[in-house]
Amino acid sequence: MARDLDLVQPAARALHGVATVLEADGLALSLRNSYLSPSERASAAALPQAMRAAIAAIAAGSPYGDALGTLQRTLLAAGFSSLDYAEVRDAASLALRDAPHPDPARLFVAARIGKTRLIDNMPLIAPA
Repeated sequence: MARDLDLVQPAARALHGVATVLEADGLALSLRNSYLSPSERASAAALPQAMRAAIAAIAAGSPYGDALGTLQRTLLAAGFSSLDYAEVRDAASLALRDAPHPDPARLFVAARIGKTRLIDNMPLIAPA
């Protein structure tokens, strides 16, 4: 987006990516977390855990569809009411991916628990 909007010109300006700040339970630090009840908050910790498990499965050679299906089942079993999306996308273009590719990719997830919609993304690890 920065490149498309020419936000990094002149050279004196630069954009720097930084790591997401995580809370102790692994959820991304977000105002949305304050909307969760205590029981929803406990269940919401399944989101980053399920994402890491899906990434590990993909890195071990599981097909994307299988890993994402397991992620969805895990979240629903943990108390999420629905999954808006769980997708692997190219890290630069955001094009949808359905199979391994040498270019970097990210896992994007949006899921609902109670009245709250939680979103997160994590880098994929290339299959060995």
